[in-house]
Amino acid sequence: MTGSYRVILSNRAARDLRSLPSTDGRAILAALDALADDPRAGKPLVGELAGVWSLRRGDFRILYRLDDDATRVEIARIAHRRDVYRRR
Repeated sequence: MTGSYRVILSNRAARDLRSLPSTDGRAILAALDALADDPRAGKPLVGELAGVWSLRRGDFRILYRLDDDATRVEIARIAHRRDVYRRR
């Protein structure tokens, strides 16, 4: 992944990515690569999830945090839209 920001996957996000069907996984990987160049491509969330951003890719959502000082995008979760915002 190249770009002005580094994209870092949490353990949870890496597990989420491995569990996706290959077609969806490729689309998500392309979206992660694009986030390195444009980390504000998603939308900022509000309420309990303030500080977290969400990027849509088909029926999937990528939840991430931006660290502008370290030029880093930290991917927290990748999941289907029906599940991604649920608490565990």
